Amino acid sequence: KQATRAIILATESSRVYTPTLSYAHASTVMAQVHEFNVAMSCEGCSSAVNRVLSRQQEVKNIKFDMEKQKVYVETSMSGEDVLAIIKKTGRECSYVGVKN
Repeated sequence: KQATRAIILATESSRVYTPTLSYAHASTVMAQVHEFNVAMSCEGCSSAVNRVLSRQQEVKNIKFDMEKQKVYVETSMSGEDVLAIIKKTGRECSYVGVKN
């Protein structure tokens, strides 16, 4: 009787846990880090880029490398879509590709 109960509990807990695991796995797989060259001469420039990207629900993380004039965006959006958003700031920019 206890073995049967343990199997039922394991099955019930699997039903609860599996969708959470699947959802987390799906969002992890979909998000990629895209690299962009962006002309930024001051914090105001990076703040403008940060502001427009932060408004996007799909953007998970944004990193700036002011010295190398790079922006790294973790998102499920396409690189071209992110580039179009960055261009709205008036900054010169180009898409480098997906960062490994």
